[in-house]
Amino acid sequence: MVVHILEKLLHMVGILPTDKVTEVQRTDLVGKFVGHTGPKTRSRIQEAEGGILFVDEAYGLIPMQKSDDKDYGLEALEEIMSVMDRGKIVVIFAELAEILLAEDSLLYGFKLHPSCSIEALAALI
Repeated sequence: MVVHILEKLLHMVGILPTDKVTEVQRTDLVGKFVGHTGPKTRSRIQEAEGGILFVDEAYGLIPMQKSDDKDYGLEALEEIMSVMDRGKIVVIFAELAEILLAEDSLLYGFKLHPSCSIEALAALI
């Protein structure tokens, strides 16, 4: 997986202090009840600190219906976005670009690099 190559590169060049990748999915971040998602997400962010937080199938954090107030995926996404610019963690969202492009309000915090090849990743570094 490309994320494991990237983690080693970022660690080797000194951008990240560790070469660990914490892989998560929606179920690792989102709680079932009010008040559960924030702590659950923060715990996984702390686990990933100093390395890469890889959110697989990140589209699962976006509710399919705008009026779904029992879906806490956006809360998890906002929690992650609140730490992205602090420099202690690199966050990679897999399979999220199409939704972000369709949902302009979410796009502000992201640099999109859809379908990066190894050569494209090397150019980013």
